[in-house]
Amino acid sequence: MAEGLLHNSTLKSLDLRVTSLGDDGAELLAASLKTNGALESLVLWGNGITDKGAKQLAKMLTGNTALLSLDLRCNKIGDDGALRLASVLKPGHNSTVHSLMLQSNPDIGRKGVEALQKCKDAQPARFVYLSWTDDQPKHLFTFQETTFPAVPMDSEAAAPVDDVEPERVHSLTGATMPKAEW
Repeated sequence: MAEGLLHNSTLKSLDLRVTSLGDDGAELLAASLKTNGALESLVLWGNGITDKGAKQLAKMLTGNTALLSLDLRCNKIGDDGALRLASVLKPGHNSTVHSLMLQSNPDIGRKGVEALQKCKDAQPARFVYLSWTDDQPKHLFTFQETTFPAVPMDSEAAAPVDDVEPERVHSLTGATMPKAEW
């Protein structure tokens, strides 16, 4: 999948929540998305991503000019990861991300919170959603209409990829795909 994202020009949304990516998967995704010009929304909710993975995602944001929303809720990110993410969201660095969700990362402490708050205060009109506290309603799943056929969970019963029209695929959700192998 990471290799496919290098050449992606149509996929706008990728939802890989609770797919056990970890830091290694985050690093592979970050490498493929650094120059991706199509993907606008990335959900990596509940994947055990730590500061190591967050640093790679922050590094990706320095070169990516398409991503608008990054959801890193329910991971294991701490101050170092939050500081790195905040550093690339400062004026003069990445200017496209308008939504960053970091709730339920209990290791984000005072330093990380202060850096994120400074970033938010310096650009109040920029951020539609920048949050790291758990005072938001907790939604495990959101349901949305898709423009492509659902992929069966049983990989043996899955239809060949040739049957899907790539120009119609605008969103992929990890919950509809077999477990990712990195």
